[in-house]
Amino acid sequence: MTVVTTGNILQAGLQYGANTAIKKETGKDTLEHLQDAVESQSRSSKFNKKFTDLVEKKFELTREKLKSN
Repeated sequence: MTVVTTGNILQAGLQYGANTAIKKETGKDTLEHLQDAVESQSRSSKFNKKFTDLVEKKFELTREKLKSN
């Protein structure tokens, strides 16, 4: 596919080699590996947001308790 779109045999060979290495290392093709990486980052980002919100809420509750004393 790369040779057809770019006309560059060297680039096509490198792309094939990279795809083969990714498949051998991860057991997934390039697109599946990319989707998993994006999904993992999204989950991590969501966790960080929820954790930050939880900590901020706990700080607010503690401040309110300290003010009322």
